[in-house]
This record gives sequence, C-alpha cells and structure tokens, in this order.
Amino acid sequence: MIVKTYDSLSELMDKVHKKPSPANSQNPLYLGMISQKEKEYNESWYGVKLQTRKIPGIIKSGYKPGLDMIERIKSKITITPPPSLRRKRTFADFGDEYDIHRARNGHIDTAWSKCKREGSGNSGRRHIKIAVNIGGNCYRTADSLMYGPAYGIVIADAYASAGYHVEFWVYATTSGTFIGGEKDHSTIVKILSSDMPFDIELLANTAGFPGFFRTLIWESFLSDSRPVSGGLGRAVESPPADLSDALKINNIDSMDAIIRAESRRTKETV
Repeated sequence: MIVKTYDSLSELMDKVHKKPSPANSQNPLYLGMISQKEKEYNESWYGVKLQTRKIPGIIKSGYKPGLDMIERIKSKITITPPPSLRRKRTFADFGDEYDIHRARNGHIDTAWSKCKREGSGNSGRRHIKIAVNIGGNCYRTADSLMYGPAYGIVIADAYASAGYHVEFWVYATTSGTFIGGEKDHSTIVKILSSDMPFDIELLANTAGFPGFFRTLIWESFLSDSRPVSGGLGRAVESPPADLSDALKINNIDSMDAIIRAESRRTKETV
C-alpha cells in the first residue's frame, strides 16, 4: 500500500491543492474539478452550494452543516465518558494552600487543600489519538459521508472535555487507485495535534465536510507520480498500519450505525 502522510492541514493544502503530477494533470476528474461552473455545483456531492474552487475557503471560514451534524448526534446518543482528568481540589490537614476561613470556622482538619488531576495518578495529562475514515465510494451522498467523521468529533470532544490532549487524524484508503504496479493507496492527515487547543470548528470544517474529502484528499491522490485510474479506485474501510495505535472510527454511514457503534464502544469501555 502507498501511504501519503501529511502532518498538518497546511502541509496538505500547500503540497496538493491545484498541484497534480504531470501523469495526472489531464485526468478527467481533475479537469472537471478545476473547470466547474457555478451552475454545476452539486450539494449532495460536496455538501455545499459552491464552486469547487471555493471549497478551501470554506475550510478556513466555517462549515455550519458539519457543526449541525455534531449537535444532532449529541442529541441522539450519550457518549460513554472517559475518566476525567480535570483538576479537582481536595481538603485535608495538609496540602499546598491554607484556608484561614475554614480554620476559623473550626475545620482545622480540612483547612489545607491541594489540586490533583482525577484519574491521572502521577502520569500527568493523558493523550488520545483518534483516526476517522472520511472516504467513500461515488454512490455515497454528502450526508452519508458526514456521519462517521461527526461521530468521531463527538468522541474527541468528550475526551477534550475530560481533560485529555486530543490528536485527530483523518484518512481515506482506496483499492485499485493506480494504473499498474502497487494499486492500494491511503492518504492520512493530522488535523489536530495533541499540543493544539481543541478546536471543534476546525474538525467540522475538515473531517466533517464532504467537500474536503472530494477535493483536497482527491488532489493528494492526483499528486502522485503514478497515473491514477479514472474513478480513483474503490473505497476501503480499513485504515493503514500507520494508524494502528489510534481509536479508529469507520463503517459509519447513518445514525443507526452510530448508535450501534457507541453501544459496542460502551461495552468495551466498561
């Protein structure tokens, strides 16, 4: 399998946007993307009523349907909460801070306090790595492509709210991508690093935006030096080995699939 890894959104955009390799510069799919007229938009394909060339602007300015889908999922399911790592103040007869008011009120044995992260022991703040499949075959509508990524974002939000550092990746894997030779391909992109503030809007504008997959991720395929097949291959759910240490979200194309997946995750967590 050919794996292309981008360590940030900016790296992806800098390296692939409108930069097909010579082998793919005349690919009908690419030519159709760059020549698309305003009247030719397809909301069920990209998830937005705009020319393809304007889609990178949406990634920067915001994609409200992505946020709406996240809120819809939150209203339908209860995410199994991870162990909280938020700092909690405890009171005892020793500690880091002395509360004179508690002492004056007779609570000498609890006049001292200190803060400690819940569930962390001495290990400090924990990290969680999440990888979401954002790909899909041509028969998939924009709405169906949104469910899996939005579910992954909801899980990521739950971890961030519990005090975890969140690292968030997206991937799209295909089989039969290239003409001749090694044909399987996967593009993986780190959208959120664990040292970045959690940004749910950024995730909605990228992972939760079908136009992101059907433009920039496809342009990653087209940037390869090998000629790609006319349809860019067939979508594969399995992630590449590079993401083996991540909590993976795939095979999700509906609200019912989310409910089933969360039920399984709850049983595995308990």
